[in-house]
Amino acid sequence: MCKSDDLAAISHLIEDYVTAVNAGNASAVSAVFTDNAVLMPSDGSVIVGGAAIRSWYEAFFQQFTDKMTVSPSEEVEIIGDWAFSRGSWQATVTPKAGGEPVQASGKGLIIDKRQGDGSWKWARVIYTADKLFLPPSG
Repeated sequence: MCKSDDLAAISHLIEDYVTAVNAGNASAVSAVFTDNAVLMPSDGSVIVGGAAIRSWYEAFFQQFTDKMTVSPSEEVEIIGDWAFSRGSWQATVTPKAGGEPVQASGKGLIIDKRQGDGSWKWARVIYTADKLFLPPSG
């Protein structure tokens, strides 16, 4: 696989993730992660392993809908079978039990790992929220 193919594959993982999140599909979300992936969300504990990540998203999608966009990666570097990408995201999270949507934006860092078949998956992900636009209270 040439570098441009690798860059395209890494970009497609981000697109697949956004599509899965917007559909509320925890199985499709977890498909972009390696089996031993580590997810470090800004609002919770470290989550280790593909099954645990899938369970975390299942619980999230039971409570919320999330409509997100991700800006094109601001930086992507490939070093052998590892790569990292850095970028930003925006989301509108709506409680399913009712209530006002919350808009958020932030940044993230993804470490990708080439798989035995040449494909790429996410091995480590950390994201932080810069802004939470909470609805007015009262």
